[in-house]
Amino acid sequence: MARAGDEDVDHEVFTRLRSNSDITAPLFRTFTGGAVLLAGAGASEQTQQPGETTPLRQQSDSQRRRQQTQEQLQARLMEEVAQFVQRSLAWIIIFALAFTCAIIVIIVFSIQGLIAVLTYMDLPCDRPLKFYLLVVALWSQVPSRVKAWLTDIFELHSPFHLMAITVLLALPSWIIIGWGVWMITSSKTCAKTNPHLFYPTERFIIAQAVFTLLCLVFVLISAYGLRHIVLLAARLSAKPGCEKAVRQLPKVAPDSPELLDEDEKTVMDCPICSDSLANQQDSAVVRTPCAHHYHEECLATWCKNHMDCPLCRQVIGDEDEPCEAV
Repeated sequence: MARAGDEDVDHEVFTRLRSNSDITAPLFRTFTGGAVLLAGAGASEQTQQPGETTPLRQQSDSQRRRQQTQEQLQARLMEEVAQFVQRSLAWIIIFALAFTCAIIVIIVFSIQGLIAVLTYMDLPCDRPLKFYLLVVALWSQVPSRVKAWLTDIFELHSPFHLMAITVLLALPSWIIIGWGVWMITSSKTCAKTNPHLFYPTERFIIAQAVFTLLCLVFVLISAYGLRHIVLLAARLSAKPGCEKAVRQLPKVAPDSPELLDEDEKTVMDCPICSDSLANQQDSAVVRTPCAHHYHEECLATWCKNHMDCPLCRQVIGDEDEPCEAV
């Protein structure tokens, strides 16, 4: 009987909650993530009218369009890279062959040095050359493990942090190479008392120093001059452009409604640099004939070597006149 009475009380409370759903609905929304579990006015607020788009659906559609824009631009850029590689294939092959030959030379000299150490390490030498290859071999196993440990412990995964770690771990390698060069240049009797150890080790140290220096120069050029190299390669490709037409495109004000996303009501991003079009400090926003919007400088850089829109390939303007020879 007591259990039946409790059920009657629970039923009465539930009935009162249903009748006062206007009051309890906000409370239930708080604990259910926005869903209304009780019927009544609160439930009617969640009913979607025909043809109505919810904010979640709007956000999903906007993100989908933005992702499609980025994928479309990335596909276009990959096509341009493929064309550049095809035009520069001969130089790429030459560089790859030179790099491969340099690696082969390093390997051959290291093998010769290792054989010399194992065979002639007991002969007298005024510098400890027999330990150089051992130190190089031991240190070669350290940087990769230290780099993996630092990135995992301190979660340093940004390109800047990875580059800084690589540079710091390269310093001991340069110190070891400097130590080897010092032993070779300061040795006075080893070339006579133990030439079979001295000269193979000398060739290996010189080849290692030259190869490391070339790699360092290449990395520095790539880090600081890659953009200029790409632009220079684009100019040398002799493809027509329409930069002048870009400068004459209509400018769009930062507060213009046409820069707003239809669903999110926020300012769209530039498809080229992915920065907000509201950021017009360094470059104004222009509208192409195909109704796409870009930062003027971004589109002008693209149109130094192109005449069409990066997204839809519609022609932007007339071809620039060739510069007259001075």
